[in-house]
Amino acid sequence: MGLKCILPIILVLSTVLCLRTVAADTKQINVNGTAFTYAEQGQGVPVVLVHGSLGDYRTWSGEMDDFAARYHVVAYSLRNHYPDTWTGGPYSYQGHIADLVAMLHVLNLGPVHLVGHSYGGTIAVMVAKDHPELIRSLVLAEPGVASWVANVEEAKPPLAEVFKVAKVVQEHTQKGELDEAVISFMDFINEAGGGFKGLPVAFQTGMLQNSTTLKASFASPPPPTFTCDDASKIGTPTLVVEGELTLKVRRLIDNELVRCMPHVERVLIPRAAHPLEMVNPKDFNAAVLQFLAKQ
Repeated sequence: MGLKCILPIILVLSTVLCLRTVAADTKQINVNGTAFTYAEQGQGVPVVLVHGSLGDYRTWSGEMDDFAARYHVVAYSLRNHYPDTWTGGPYSYQGHIADLVAMLHVLNLGPVHLVGHSYGGTIAVMVAKDHPELIRSLVLAEPGVASWVANVEEAKPPLAEVFKVAKVVQEHTQKGELDEAVISFMDFINEAGGGFKGLPVAFQTGMLQNSTTLKASFASPPPPTFTCDDASKIGTPTLVVEGELTLKVRRLIDNELVRCMPHVERVLIPRAAHPLEMVNPKDFNAAVLQFLAKQ
């Protein structure tokens, strides 16, 4: 399995969902021919939350109340994610990026504090690159810019492990074993947190509800090109958030972001692997809110 084929699943192997009740109004908006579900809470400067591949607007339920005490918070579900019914068709970064840009315009939200996790972090950094006028500040929680470390010598062993897991996950999706694919995925990405079974049942249920996005990721084209030179031109204040227990390949990606971005800070969330904002919302929220308060 070549790097071009494996990149989408490397990026997906950076995503998790937390399912809780969101104490916010849930609404729908039509953007680019699709009805998007979003939760909205609070008043003031807008903060937009972008979830990862197996997530939806509920991913941010642990953040909504804390953020809404100071800001106007919007958390939305990406195209074809819960509660939407899977309609097939293309699943791509390019489409999700265009959707977010259009949504910010339709809701008249910009400039916003943009917070993205994993797959959503990649979407966020691409929007910041191409549409700086829409972004007030940028929070990247372990974004999936995996191509950055493809040629880094230190990254080769952890990438080899990712390739092996990706092959197993893909085989499950090809057989229609989507639950098994999600479990294999989570056993790897949350190994330090006890894998799939180490998460509360509600979290497990939510991930399974979005399992079709995992299958779709294998047919997804790679994200748009994003280089160190691109990152160096992003003038937006940026916070890179990382889990203390995360995979080595995630840490190496973050290293590259911090090296290349000109106005960047980095924070470590204790007792958390990749699903950091869900397993330790208290420390995640405190770190992000402290950063936002300075912008």
